[in-house]
Amino acid sequence: GASLITKNTQSCGCLHALSMKKSGERIRKRNIYNLDDAHIGVGYTTNTGLEFYFDKEDYDFIKDYNWIEKMDHGQRTGYVKMTAWDNNKPHVVYLHRFVLEKNGKNIEGKTVDHINHKPYDNTKDNLRVCEHFENIVACKTYSNNTSGRKGVYWDKARSKWMVVITVNKKTHNIG
Repeated sequence: GASLITKNTQSCGCLHALSMKKSGERIRKRNIYNLDDAHIGVGYTTNTGLEFYFDKEDYDFIKDYNWIEKMDHGQRTGYVKMTAWDNNKPHVVYLHRFVLEKNGKNIEGKTVDHINHKPYDNTKDNLRVCEHFENIVACKTYSNNTSGRKGVYWDKARSKWMVVITVNKKTHNIG
């Protein structure tokens, strides 16, 4: 609707769908993009309409794919993804990883972290390649954390505070 009002597009998509039906092509949802800013592009996912950001120089890499918001048990996550096919097998490709790969970064076996903790912000300045443990260290404290510190929690059964750390994917009780 906003794109129609601002005249960034001339149709809600029905004209494109109608022309595709006439030509016999398969109809596929398309993302809407706003490229008005000098450096940052804005896209909208086709399933939830989530606004996501990317560098305008990456527009040619992403424009031909159907980007959707990842849902986790019906909950919105803010992560932008698509389904790609290799040898007739589907696999998920996340926009933040896709952008860095297309820009020549080797991310195999690594984690791509959103520095500002906003998974819909996929500008290269907001992305860093790191090890998984570095990503965990940079995580925000969960909203249900009662201690205000990572790894510290109230054990109701023992009626005392407990401390745990995780090293190399193994959790250790400190006390």
